Amino acid sequence: MNIEIALKKAIEYEKEVQELYQELSKKSVSPVARRFYEMLAEDEGRHVEFFHRKLREWLSTGKVTYQNLASPFSAQKSVAKDIRELASVAFDESAAKLSTEVKMLVKGLQLEERTTAFYREVMERLEGDQQRLFSKFVELETAHENVIKKQMKFFMENGTWLPVGK
Repeated sequence: MNIEIALKKAIEYEKEVQELYQELSKKSVSPVARRFYEMLAEDEGRHVEFFHRKLREWLSTGKVTYQNLASPFSAQKSVAKDIRELASVAFDESAAKLSTEVKMLVKGLQLEERTTAFYREVMERLEGDQQRLFSKFVELETAHENVIKKQMKFFMENGTWLPVGK
């Protein structure tokens, strides 16, 4: 796979995940869940912009240079601090709500895993800065997977959302 195709495909993947998180944010009843999905959608939006910049760079120079990209999910706050914030979050025992919320998280996790697998595949076929760039996105998307798994585990055990950054 050449870099131009990989960048265009990455834009498609990131847009799809961003749109899902925007949709889930609108469907969420919980303000904490809404903020969680908004943060993920914003991060995916940064990924879309990043890949657009890299595609323009490729088309204008024939090169793609490595550039680091930070994510709020690659440096999560401690679980202890998040748990202390739970005092303000109400417990909801509704099995139907649990089922709906978990299904929403599963949808996000599935898309993140698919995107990570694509980046791994691309990374293995490239070299140099191009490989480093996709390696970074394996790291970023794995961080998304981990935060979703953490949220899902917490929700299934407690029936409520683990608070996220403001």
